[in-house]
Amino acid sequence: MSLEKNVRVLVITGSLNGISGPVADLAVPVEYLDVTLSAEADFAHSVRREHNAFAYVFEGSAFFDEGSKRRADSENLVEFTDGEEIRVKAGKIGTRFLLVSGRPIGEPIAWGGPVVMNTKAELDTAFDELEKGTFIKVRPS
Repeated sequence: MSLEKNVRVLVITGSLNGISGPVADLAVPVEYLDVTLSAEADFAHSVRREHNAFAYVFEGSAFFDEGSKRRADSENLVEFTDGEEIRVKAGKIGTRFLLVSGRPIGEPIAWGGPVVMNTKAELDTAFDELEKGTFIKVRPS
């Protein structure tokens, strides 16, 4: 969806201006937006209260605040807090970034490589199961 001449947003999940993304019925309500801005274009988006967000820049660069102090280049991530309005100004060559927001689930995180669990013990079990080939469980039909 083009919001303006220099702004294109692909809604992956969640909704923007009445357009809903194709990914639905997730366990936790989240919003994933793929945002493309032409050179020096502006974009603003409000994050819902009690939701946190991040922007992962994968093309170009952008400033993620009104004062142009939070610059992020390609392969960098910018974090936002509860209900913050996100204001973006693309750099001289434009930018493309993934904007993700959702309500924190408040659970502990143990992370290792491609696996995320709640505790180190669960992580150890998961890697043991990966080695044995028993990590993926198939429910009988």
